[in-house]
Amino acid sequence: MLAPFLFLGAYKRKDLMMKLIVLAVHIFVITLFLAIPKANAMVFVDTFPFVDTTIHSLGEGDGAQTFGQTFYAPGGNTFLNNFSVRIRAFQWWNISGPTNFDFHITKWDETDKHVIDDSLYSFLNTVVPASQAAFMEYTFNPNINLESTEKYIALFSVSNYFDNVNNALQFEFVNHSDAYPDGEFLFLVNGDDFSRVKTDSWDDFFVPDDLGFRAGFSPESEPEPEPTPIVPEPATMLLFGGGLLGAFWRRKIGQSTGNNTYLFLE
Repeated sequence: MLAPFLFLGAYKRKDLMMKLIVLAVHIFVITLFLAIPKANAMVFVDTFPFVDTTIHSLGEGDGAQTFGQTFYAPGGNTFLNNFSVRIRAFQWWNISGPTNFDFHITKWDETDKHVIDDSLYSFLNTVVPASQAAFMEYTFNPNINLESTEKYIALFSVSNYFDNVNNALQFEFVNHSDAYPDGEFLFLVNGDDFSRVKTDSWDDFFVPDDLGFRAGFSPESEPEPEPTPIVPEPATMLLFGGGLLGAFWRRKIGQSTGNNTYLFLE
């Protein structure tokens, strides 16, 4: 008569162990899920779909030495994650060397048409070889906070790399179409003197024009530090599960027992 009760007790203990194992697995999966960093959505300003021509040249020669595109941070999305343009070496008979340029993000004086203050972000000495005949996308990652009421300019300058070798760059361009009403394309003939970007008045084409560009902005005004994920190791989880099982088992036993400027459009 005792055997059926022993069998029933063993069955209940086995069922209890399975439930505890399932519980431990669930805890492990939930912990992993919570440890995965959540991606921030980005808002893009993108004129690439409107590109209808190209502009040249930015280089050491008859063109300009500095190109720029003005912009605002859109709709309170004040964290600038990235900025992209498409560039190639200008393919002309007297272009013989690579083109080196610097990229900067700075504040812009819309009244006097020049740069304000020092760069908020700089990426120096990007090299475009003379043999690069196809457009390539160049992406810069400022990851900086901007102010929603300020105007900014993304500028490209060859002024610091004059070496008496003919070179020039060509950019994708949106001609006579106000694809981006909050900004415009500007240029400056400043030779080898980069400091003139802050003192000289820049030029435009007197009509709405834009560089082909794409800028990604974060909806958060400040970058949040990534939390350090606490991911339990499998051995830790086994110990946790075993401890949980042991504690529960003991309890049951106790009961039962993250410009002169020549710029050309093509």
